[in-house]
Amino acid sequence: MKKTLAIILVLLLSMSLLAGCGSSNSGAPSSTNSGGNSGTTESTPPAETSAPESTTAGGVTGEIYSTGEFSVLIPDGWKAFPTYTNGDVNKPVTGRLSVFKGIEEIIGMRGGGPGFNVTHYEKGKTVILVSKDKFDDAVDLQPIALDNYTWEGLTGTYSTMGPCVYAWTTPQETDVDKFEVYIWLTGQGGEISFDDADVQAILASITLE
Repeated sequence: MKKTLAIILVLLLSMSLLAGCGSSNSGAPSSTNSGGNSGTTESTPPAETSAPESTTAGGVTGEIYSTGEFSVLIPDGWKAFPTYTNGDVNKPVTGRLSVFKGIEEIIGMRGGGPGFNVTHYEKGKTVILVSKDKFDDAVDLQPIALDNYTWEGLTGTYSTMGPCVYAWTTPQETDVDKFEVYIWLTGQGGEISFDDADVQAILASITLE
């Protein structure tokens, strides 16, 4: 009887030891991650969002903004305002961009200014230039040869929208990409001059992507 009882106790002790070994890793995260299939959930730190890199062009510091079709320098103190189809922020118009100084939101029909309205025309599209007689006191600009494009245009007061520089890239043949800009010289953000370093830097930075 005593011998039988001793055998039973040994068997029970062995079973408890085996059960303990089989459960020693229960709930412990795996030391390797094979595609997230280990059965454990690991928290991932949120990805860091890197700010656009600053750049300097013509002595003017700012950031390069891309629309997907072209890029342009946004100097410090200026702000880019994309254009959206029917106001839908998920449908940006990649061929247009406004760049204004001293304002935080679009104001009025031409944006509130002062600053740029830039439009890109792809190959095959014709630019219908605004007639010079639409401007009061219009004065032709001498052609401006910059690194990327040669610009022609005029200065004057456009209707009730205020004084501006109206310029376009040449040549105007349909087999080349073209740009057209309005540079509004006054607005809620103050006044600018066509000869300002930041204005010239913006114009020179307009680049097809």
